Amino acid sequence: MIKVNLSTLKKPMDLANVGGMDLSKLNVKMVVIAIVLLYVPDFFVVDGLRESKETRERELDELMQRKSSLEKEVSELKNFDKQIEQLKRREEELASKLEVVKSIITTKKNPWNIMVYVAKNIPPEIWLTEIKYEGDKLSFKGLSTDYLNQGVFLENLKKSIFFDKNISYSKLDAAATSEAGTKLAPFEISTTITRFE
Repeated sequence: MIKVNLSTLKKPMDLANVGGMDLSKLNVKMVVIAIVLLYVPDFFVVDGLRESKETRERELDELMQRKSSLEKEVSELKNFDKQIEQLKRREEELASKLEVVKSIITTKKNPWNIMVYVAKNIPPEIWLTEIKYEGDKLSFKGLSTDYLNQGVFLENLKKSIFFDKNISYSKLDAAATSEAGTKLAPFEISTTITRFE
């Protein structure tokens, strides 16, 4: 009987050829360098990059805080600008009012000295019931115990440097009586002021 061996011959395993690549042609030094270059930088570069990233993030946070504080300052400065504009408008209003006051003061006619003169030169028996002062015109209404005191008051006014010498005098018809029952003589005096000081 003849035996036939149908099995294929076992070839020794070729370690130089793996997956269709011939490892015998492979430069081992270059592969080791490539692996070192591929994995070793991770230990150094990643830590350095991580530190650099954290530094940049801190700088970014600081810049964002600085930006927000600058935005607040800008908004506050806008408020100041508004206040400055309001103050300028107010200053212009006050300047115009000041001009009006200055013009009034320059043309102002103060009757103070005149009133002092009248008070010092009125007889004690005369009571003034009304004083009108309009522009350069001054008028008195009053009562007295007799007409003689009215004449003295009229002469005192004519002697004054403040009044025009043409003083208008009139007796009023409505007679009055005092609390003691004495008859009082009403009068009215009108004059023009020629001088205020």
